[in-house]
Amino acid sequence: MKKVCFSIPCYNEVDNVELLVEELVSIFNNYDYELSIEFIDNSSTDGTIEKLEKLCEKYGKTVKAIINARNFGGVSNYHGILQTEGDCTIVIPSDFQVPLDIIPELLKKWENGAHVVCAVKKTDSAKGSMKFARNTYYKIVSKYSRVKQIDHFTGAGLYDADFIKWLRAMNDPMPSLRGMVVEYGVGVETVYYEERKRRSGKSKQNLDSLLSVATKNLVNYSVVIPRMCEILAIVLMFSSFAAEIVLLVLKMAFGFNISVGIGTGFVILTFLIGVLIFVLGLLAEYLNILNQRMLNRPLVIEKERINFDKDNNK
Repeated sequence: MKKVCFSIPCYNEVDNVELLVEELVSIFNNYDYELSIEFIDNSSTDGTIEKLEKLCEKYGKTVKAIINARNFGGVSNYHGILQTEGDCTIVIPSDFQVPLDIIPELLKKWENGAHVVCAVKKTDSAKGSMKFARNTYYKIVSKYSRVKQIDHFTGAGLYDADFIKWLRAMNDPMPSLRGMVVEYGVGVETVYYEERKRRSGKSKQNLDSLLSVATKNLVNYSVVIPRMCEILAIVLMFSSFAAEIVLLVLKMAFGFNISVGIGTGFVILTFLIGVLIFVLGLLAEYLNILNQRMLNRPLVIEKERINFDKDNNK
């Protein structure tokens, strides 16, 4: 019998975790799979941990939990995936925004040979400036990325055991699951869904967490940041030369009276700033490479494991 694991990150989701377990168990009563529902909690403070402990006791090995020592942010989700031992792992949030009715389609595509099935939002539910910022971000990443990115893919989906084995072998201390999916590139398919409202509670996403994810993707899978620095540097350097020429023409042709010291100082200062930014851009390119290869900090520090085998710590 094939084993399907669910890796479910949570933080302060006391009103959602029990409902989620009940619905998943009900769905898999119609399948001939072994089910393992594995939560990874980012040190919740609202009673979620106590709720998970009760669920683990009630359902036995079907429900498992990892409790982190503190809130490690989004990297905790990735760590949770690496701990699964199924034939495939399905990643979903605990807030029901990704509808559970996509599960049959995820499993069907996997049974037909897909290694990764990405759950992609059909439309962006954000409005106004947030929607504009997201769309702009996706365009920039797509243009400058080394590999083609999947717009509106946030990490939810199904991952085959072979793909997860590859993730473990990568041993990346600053992982970006979305980028790794397209970098892997073998047997990647998509399932589209309409994002729903949270069943209960408030979103834990804020500006800081969104910027952290965006920056990680830009650094790991594109050269847009150093490239923008280099372009800006070149523009500033050429602008300084153009300004010098304009000053000379105005002075020689029209007798335009301008302090040579101020004009020359401005041109020299602008040129030096351009050179400095250019050098910083080049250094950023090298630091980006070194950052990916040399850092090897643990993804999270675990406080407790419930219902996991003692030797299951990857």
